[in-house]
Amino acid sequence: MPPKRKRNVFVRYFIPFGLRQMCDMILLVGAIVTILGMILFRVTPYILPIGVGLFIVGGLIAVFRAVRVLFSGINRRSPEFKRAIVNTVIMGIFVAVSVAAMLYYFLEQMV
Repeated sequence: MPPKRKRNVFVRYFIPFGLRQMCDMILLVGAIVTILGMILFRVTPYILPIGVGLFIVGGLIAVFRAVRVLFSGINRRSPEFKRAIVNTVIMGIFVAVSVAAMLYYFLEQMV
């Protein structure tokens, strides 16, 4: 019987497909669309808010994942708990800045 083949990095990442992979893909697509929106802002000003909106959705999913870990009853000294606290703070700031950018964009369009 031949030995088991090792899986490459991409296969190992996508085999347990779930909320983490969806969140990462949304954030990646949001980053690409936001960069394209900044480049093409004068041509089509509607691409930028779509990218920032994707950032907001991805950030909210990441915050939800971290809060779910915090309330799971895990030991407070474990590295997963500490990582969840850090992720909640960072992604919370990330979402707040994205929402502020979206509000600023829409207020600028009104004037």
